[in-house]
Amino acid sequence: YFNPHSVKFGTIKEGDVSGKSFKRLHRFRYSPTAWYGHNEVHLHPWKKRRLSVREALRLQTVPDDYVISEGISLSAKFKVIGNGVPCKLAHSLAESILKFINSSRSKHQKAKQAPGAIKSRQSA
Repeated sequence: YFNPHSVKFGTIKEGDVSGKSFKRLHRFRYSPTAWYGHNEVHLHPWKKRRLSVREALRLQTVPDDYVISEGISLSAKFKVIGNGVPCKLAHSLAESILKFINSSRSKHQKAKQAPGAIKSRQSA
């Protein structure tokens, strides 16, 4: 599946993600989910080749200075990428969770500072 000379690399049109294994990206659309551990290969939008490890990392919004160990196989690298969560998504999710936690703490602190308000609510 990672053979750079596969005949299929030239037969799949840009943006065709309907195949089970080979999915050619479109230069102006979102990428399909990176599911590389299941014989899935994302192809370059217009070149007859699969994506490089670095290009796949970029799809996952991993910074360019991040390095995957050279000691693991190519298929293992793609599996690591496919098992990951895009960095920007994880960051946004973490910020939302932190905002919620801080908001809950703030409400809890206000409730502690106004015990009469809590008592009147409880007695109602």
